[in-house]
Amino acid sequence: MKYPVVSALPIRVLLCVLAVAFMVGMDDCDSPPPPPPPSITITSPANGAILEGPTVTVQGTTNRSFTVVVNGVVAPISSMATWEATIPLDTDGVITPIDAELIAGNGLPVAKSRITVLAGASLGETEFATEAVALGFTNSGLDSLLPLVSTLAGDALDISSLLLTGGTIFDDQIFTFDVSASAYDADIGSFSIDASSSTDQVDTRITIDGLSIAANVDIE
Repeated sequence: MKYPVVSALPIRVLLCVLAVAFMVGMDDCDSPPPPPPPSITITSPANGAILEGPTVTVQGTTNRSFTVVVNGVVAPISSMATWEATIPLDTDGVITPIDAELIAGNGLPVAKSRITVLAGASLGETEFATEAVALGFTNSGLDSLLPLVSTLAGDALDISSLLLTGGTIFDDQIFTFDVSASAYDADIGSFSIDASSSTDQVDTRITIDGLSIAANVDIE
């Protein structure tokens, strides 16, 4: 009986490919995972906290034994990868931004963490203010608050009363005619408010859609 002759070259090539693939896979399994990127976190105080006193103690964590600088103050790092620094509060400006930076050996920051605190007295949940109460909003805070404000203001906004209180809404000369108009009814379709925070003010835009006015027009 005769058997077909099979070349051994393709089999050798296949075995070589399998061996190389197996060795690469073993190397990948044995290699350690890459280290996480440098990070720094402020754990205390909380963002938006209201604090009393000329200074505040800032605490946090990091995953590198680099230099931690908090608002220009160097914070020593403990063996547990925690750090702490005492910085002054801006009692004149009320708002104190707190920036914690992780500085590498080349003097460049490799990670940052930022919060904002307020300086001054605060009230408990059941306490009442005897004087004024100040509120600070970021753009994201305004975005969350505006739908509620629009709903409340829209329900309370009586366009008809505002226009009817003034009586005459138009009194001028058009060509050679004296034209005056007095509103007796008005309504709106929708009402919305858009606001964004800026330095020392809040920029606000009020939009009224579907405004309809019924008026008596006199032409002389």
